[in-house]
Amino acid sequence: MIIPYVRLVLNHLWVACLAGAVVIALLAIGFVSSETFIWVGPWVWVWACPQHF
Repeated sequence: MIIPYVRLVLNHLWVACLAGAVVIALLAIGFVSSETFIWVGPWVWVWACPQHF
């Protein structure tokens, strides 16, 4: 049945939107800076995609 997959996708989209709003808010108030993503980006890429190594 396709409905569980639709619900799964919608839940992932909701979490991603919430996380994006939190990141934007933290950037706006200066709690994190764009330099944070210079080291976090590659770390997450390596952690999330270990098959690259």
